[in-house]
Amino acid sequence: MEKILFIGESEYIMRASRYISEIFGIQSTPICMKNISNINDVTEKFTLLVFCQESSNHDLIYSLFQKIDQDGRKRSVIIHGEISDEIMIDMLNAGAINCISAHESLPVIAAKLKAALRTVIATSQYVIQIGKFLYYSKDQFLLNTASGEKTRLQNRQNQILKYMVRNRGRSVTVDELQTNIWGYSRDTDTHAAEMGIYRLRSKIEENRKDPKILIRQNGGYFLSDESNDL
Repeated sequence: MEKILFIGESEYIMRASRYISEIFGIQSTPICMKNISNINDVTEKFTLLVFCQESSNHDLIYSLFQKIDQDGRKRSVIIHGEISDEIMIDMLNAGAINCISAHESLPVIAAKLKAALRTVIATSQYVIQIGKFLYYSKDQFLLNTASGEKTRLQNRQNQILKYMVRNRGRSVTVDELQTNIWGYSRDTDTHAAEMGIYRLRSKIEENRKDPKILIRQNGGYFLSDESNDL
């Protein structure tokens, strides 16, 4: 599951973190900057890092950002109250995805954070336990943990599985898959999604006629609890 870490001043990060959780159902955790000793240890398990500084005193947020490793910088967004153009340029050049003004409304900030999250997901390597396999999303293969054998996923199969991972916890409809994976309109009469799921099941299920991982639920497809983050 995607996780956002809010790093900053306590009152603002609590409000922003709570809003993201309530509106988008994304797990978010607030932490005060002053309580961080080793930032890279803290940020390792989070998909997106959000550095928040409402006041004009930006020394702490800047020093923390400088200490973060390159991977962390590529997962970072800065929310600032009043940071100089020079420092914003430095942060963006160092790898930050975006700099957002803290004076914008929470709905606008939340929408921008969700867009940043999509960017990180699209360029990141998922490593997910799926049944007896480890799924490597960016490299598009399944690794059998028992035999060590690799199974290559075709582009469309990888897109389906990545979409299902991103939407774990709910059923994904056929129309939704056809719209988001194939780009078809909802009234297009095609069985592309069903065929894609059928072919994907042949690679991840012990028995695709009795699926345990990609199952039918509420008129759609559901990625079962047999898939977990590592």
